Amino acid sequence: MSSEYVYATFNRGDALWIDLPSSFFAAFQNGTAKGIALYTASGDDAYYAIFDDSAILKITYQ
Repeated sequence: MSSEYVYATFNRGDALWIDLPSSFFAAFQNGTAKGIALYTASGDDAYYAIFDDSAILKITYQ
């Protein structure tokens, strides 16, 4: 697992894009990265989330 991360805050009903730094590209290119995860260190039920199945992952490398 990578030590690189991007911090973002979601609120109920939010729709937003999160930009990943270009440093993430190499891990996807060489196959060491297999996906993207969402994580919270809290065990509090207030941080439980269900994401809509229409979520879009858009990757644009420039």
